[in-house]
Parts: sequence; structure tokens; C-alpha cells
Amino acid sequence: MAKRHKLVTAFVGALAATSLLAACSTNGAAGPSENPEDVTGEVTLWVYPYIDEAAWWADEVDKFNEDYPNIKLDVVVQPWADRDTQITTAIAGGQAPDLVYFIPDQIGQFASQGVLSDVSDVIDDWSVYTKPAVEGVSFDGTIYGLPILQSVSSRLIYKPAWEAAGITEYPTTWQEALADAPALKEAGYYLTDYYADQGPSLNLTFYPLLWQAGGDVLSEDGSECTLDSKEGVAAIEFLQTIFDNGWADSTYLTTAPDQNAPVQRGQTAMVMSTASGTLVQSGVVPGDDWLSLPPLKDEETVTYGAVGSLGLLEGSANKDAAKVFLRWFSQPEITREYNVDRTYFSPIAADTGLYEEGTLQAGEEKQLDLVKTGVSAPNARQIMDLIKPQIQAALLGQISPEDALAKACTDVTGILQR
Repeated sequence: MAKRHKLVTAFVGALAATSLLAACSTNGAAGPSENPEDVTGEVTLWVYPYIDEAAWWADEVDKFNEDYPNIKLDVVVQPWADRDTQITTAIAGGQAPDLVYFIPDQIGQFASQGVLSDVSDVIDDWSVYTKPAVEGVSFDGTIYGLPILQSVSSRLIYKPAWEAAGITEYPTTWQEALADAPALKEAGYYLTDYYADQGPSLNLTFYPLLWQAGGDVLSEDGSECTLDSKEGVAAIEFLQTIFDNGWADSTYLTTAPDQNAPVQRGQTAMVMSTASGTLVQSGVVPGDDWLSLPPLKDEETVTYGAVGSLGLLEGSANKDAAKVFLRWFSQPEITREYNVDRTYFSPIAADTGLYEEGTLQAGEEKQLDLVKTGVSAPNARQIMDLIKPQIQAALLGQISPEDALAKACTDVTGILQR
């Protein structure tokens, strides 16, 4: 049996050395021009709001221009809504920016359309980045973005629930969690939450369970749907067991998450896949009552995490100046500042210890090597939209897990063959 986490001790690890900033001030990036004043150009960057981005970037533009006074950097904060349409429309109308903030599924989507430029020459040594960070900015073996942010969807434990149930060790596997569920229910708590409504991303719901069972959505080369597997069935059956026994609120099989969900009411013992920042955004203020632990394991210990990057559009007329900015922004101290201000994590492998030990963020940071960045395919979002209703139907008892996954794979195969 896998070793459980003792309640009497926090989930801690040795704090990684933080001498990186002194030892690696350029992060393997190509050095700046011998005479920065010789570098000229106008660069437009589109970003999206995590914080007051306009104020934050105004300071960074000033710092950049201290080093490169003849590059005009214009940072435009765009809304998250319909961002793909914004980009496509701007490209078609000849009004596209030079650089855009992307996440992994956008990298595959736009790279496959030929609108992204290879930026592998921006960094001399890509091994300084975490493996998920490099994977998240790559498509078909080419690097299309500079990683600037990493997130992790952690397993968050609500400690009072386990104490009320008299459980003295936290589960580390699916089976241990299921064994604890009756005592938690008796104490008035749901084991966990799960949202099968069509809104939430499967990256935060079903995909991590599929990966934990040892399965995946597509084959390694992305040419075949592999969802209809024993691993896929195991993931659905795990969820069915939870809902059939009332160990999660079945309301949210068909209803979008809201401020009255059991997690927000303090009635859920464990959130299987979320970030502490997302928990705060949902109305929960996690204090000492919450703990971040690695994801549950069935066959594998794995979860989802996003990678934020800056991608260079192929149509840019200012590629040299844009790459100068990317090299400048890749400096560890700048990347660290960017992430701490947004409560995320540096994609630079050695740049750890961003948060005080004992905080949820410190626990999450230790899990960055357990991350998968989702489905790497040009049509990852379309694929997800085809899978969602089948998973929901299976959990509602309208179709068997096997038939649901077979139907999903038939639909996904139709997209892959286009």
C-alpha cells in the first residue's frame, strides 16, 4: 500500500537552493547587443489580465527601455473572452501584434496554421526550463514560445473534514480515498467535487484522472484517439463510484460551479485538481485549514498544469527587435517577479523557493514536475468539446463508460482525419 501523508506533519520538502539568480543571470539566453542603442524597432505585445497588467507592464517597459532605448515596446491588455478570434481577425486584417501571450493548446492551434515563428534561437540552453514548460511551448518538435509562467492543479485538502471523520492519514491513491469516503460522509462532508457541466475544462476534471489511470486522449504522435481504453473506463468508474455513493454533490453533474457549491460552503474534504489561486477566485480564503498535496495515484501520479508563453507571430515585421525583448524578459529575476506578482511559478527549473514554506503555493511548487500540459494537437479544444458530453452522459447513467468513450473516439477521429 502506498504510504499515506500523516496529518501531524505538513507536506514539506527540502527548500531548493535559490542562488540561481546570482549564478545564472541570463538564463542561457543569447546575450544582448554589444551596443543596445544600435537595436531599433517597434514591438507590440498582447497580454491578458491576471492582475492590473497595465500598471505592471508600464514599469517593465521603463526597465526595458533603460537597456534598449531605441526599441518602442507597446503592451496592449486584451480581454480573455474570444481571444482566439481576436488574434485571427487581427492577422487577417493586417493589424496583428508582434508578440502574444499563449497557452499550450493555442500553440498547437496557431503553429499548425503557420502563423507562429520558431523562437528556439532566443535561448541558448533550453534545458534550464522545466520539461513541462518546454513541452507546453512546442509543436511537432519546434519551439514557438518563450515560457514565462507555469501553474499546477494541485490536490487541496480541507483539514477540518478529515479531523471530524477521525481519519489520521491522508490518502495517496484512488482506493485509499474511496475507503475514507464513508467516514467523511458520516461526518457530514463530501469526499470531493467534480463538475461534468459543459463549461469547465477537462484539463481540470477528467483528463487528470485519465492520466492517473495510465491513459491518454491521443496516441503519442497525435494521430489516433486512445480514449476508449481500459484506463478511460477506470477513470469513469472511479467517478461513478463516488457519485453513486453520494460522496460528491450530483447537482454539479449538470450545473455549472457557483458560489454555493460544497467547496465554498466548507463541506468538501478534498479538491482533486485546482490551484490555490483558483480557490481564492471562487470565494474560498484558504488559510491554515488547507493543505496542498500531490495528486492521487492510480497507476501514475500526474496532474494538469498550464504554461504561459510569449509567442512571435510569423507575419511580424519586427522579429529581431521582438527577439531582443524575449531574451531580455527571459532573465530569471524578471520571470520570478512576473510569477510572484501573479501567484504562479517560474518555468525555470532551478528557480524555486518563490513562496514561504508552509504556504499552499510552496506545496504546489514542489509538484511542477508532476504536470502534463494537456492535449498537444491543433484542435485540442474541439476534441475536448466532443468528449465532454459523453463523459457527462456516462456519469448520468445514460450510457455505459465503454459506449461513451467509443462514441467520443469516433467523433474525435473524425476531426483527426480532416
